[in-house]
Amino acid sequence: VVTEVGKTTVKDAAGKVVSTGKYMGIFEKRDGKFICIRDINNEDQKDK
Repeated sequence: VVTEVGKTTVKDAAGKVVSTGKYMGIFEKRDGKFICIRDINNEDQKDK
């Protein structure tokens, strides 16, 4: 089993950051290949 975690950044066409967040994926080796068996992502809270 392999766990991957990371951060995401989404930008508009002008390059302005419109959202950020985090993600996690869990991979399992099946027939010699790693297959994602679970994943989740969440956007960071926007400033008020």
